[in-house]
Amino acid sequence: MRIRATLVATILTALIVALPAPTLAAVSYRPLIIALPAPTRASFTFTEPARLTFYGRPDNDPAHSAAIAFPGCKGRPTACHDRAGGAGTWANPLTAAAPEGSITTGARIYLAYLHKYVIIEDTCAGCTGRWLDIWVDGAGAPDNRVNDCEFAATPAAKVSATFNPPSTLAVDTTPIFNPTTGRCAFG
Repeated sequence: MRIRATLVATILTALIVALPAPTLAAVSYRPLIIALPAPTRASFTFTEPARLTFYGRPDNDPAHSAAIAFPGCKGRPTACHDRAGGAGTWANPLTAAAPEGSITTGARIYLAYLHKYVIIEDTCAGCTGRWLDIWVDGAGAPDNRVNDCEFAATPAAKVSATFNPPSTLAVDTTPIFNPTTGRCAFG
């Protein structure tokens, strides 16, 4: 066995020594080019802190309406509404407003603070930076009750906003403000 191994090693060494050394001129190659889309924030889930406030019919523009700036989200194939609304689920997210141009219209966002999905389909004139204004409705309820609920629900600090979230996160469909009962989920 030892003789065979030595013989094989000798033959291989002779073959390697007998071969000419490669030169750069003798090596040809083709670069491999793979076209991949550039990564964008729209292509993955990410979380950022956001200021969170609430609005309803009393302080909407026009006042006492459910009008939104982008009904149907400019024709994008998402879960957008024709007017402000939603339940906070993946399939029926709550309407959210943001400073115009700051977040893509039709973007879905998950707010762990509320355990609700929201969708950008309105603008918030007084908002700046990463600011989300969430719809609470208030149809038929006294303005002061709706406004009190908006203020009670507004957190003192920024909250985590998950952009492009998975559809499987925990959801609470309790309305922030229930106009039928006049009850606010925040007190």
